[in-house]
Amino acid sequence: MSTSMPAPAQAAHRAQEILAAIVADEEFGAFEAATLEYSSDWQCFTGFPVIERWSLDSDKGPLFTETIAGWSRGESAMMRSRA
Repeated sequence: MSTSMPAPAQAAHRAQEILAAIVADEEFGAFEAATLEYSSDWQCFTGFPVIERWSLDSDKGPLFTETIAGWSRGESAMMRSRA
């Protein structure tokens, strides 16, 4: 069993494959709808004072999309904490 880390490009490619599988899953639409329905439960106020126009209702869709895309780039708090 190898304990070496994969090359970043190899890990990124695999992450993109996993993301594609998540988004392609027949239940992804329900996951997205449920997440956006309860968006007021996951808001925080970090950085809000510098945002000129903020609307959770209009911004939740793009934020959800960016979060999902961030997973494939390894941009999550959990991933950063393991670095």
